Amino acid sequence: MISIIINILNEADVIDKTLTSLFNQTYKYIEIIVVNDGSTDNLDNIIKPWLEKITYIKFDKNKGRQVARNTGIAASKGEYLFVCDAD
Repeated sequence: MISIIINILNEADVIDKTLTSLFNQTYKYIEIIVVNDGSTDNLDNIIKPWLEKITYIKFDKNKGRQVARNTGIAASKGEYLFVCDAD
């Protein structure tokens, strides 16, 4: 299985398209972990329809890209890791 880590900060406008693209890949053995690094936009509302398919981790305030990425990696269960930007 491949774990795909997406750390995101105030990019609610692109995450739906990103997740759609990832789930439309031919390789289906994936786990997607989205780490919200303290977004202040409407990311929580945009991500709601995806919650049954992804792991969603939310920080109350911005902790930085590396902390978000490392948190996602620590939560992953895959044999391989792929880091993907939200856009």
